[in-house]
Amino acid sequence: MEYQDQYVPGECNIGLAQIKRRKRNGLIFAVLALLYLLYAFADGMDNLKVALFFVLSFVSAISFMQARRHFCVAHGLTGTEYFSKLSKAKSDDKSKSRQKDLLASGRIVLNAFAISLAITVVVFMVQVFVINKF
Repeated sequence: MEYQDQYVPGECNIGLAQIKRRKRNGLIFAVLALLYLLYAFADGMDNLKVALFFVLSFVSAISFMQARRHFCVAHGLTGTEYFSKLSKAKSDDKSKSRQKDLLASGRIVLNAFAISLAITVVVFMVQVFVINKF
């Protein structure tokens, strides 16, 4: 997706600094999820550990998706945009724009949920069918 340096309803509501921040957060949470996974496998996986892994992978997935789409879910839900550290979040009250932002936010959340769920199911299956065999 090509970067827009201005607000485009349902497509772009954050600037380059915010995009970089979301990429960084996605990477941090991906590393945390992997380190936690190693710990959980070594300590013995249980339902609570699977749930925590899901949360870490979900935060990572949603951060990367927001960076890729140049669109912040929170800003989309509140009808705001943010393009620099110095600017404040600006509200957009136009109903068509708001509807596009809400749809884009929903898509990102659902996609991140599906990705995280798929990864968590694979991790669970590895635990059940591979790790438990040893």
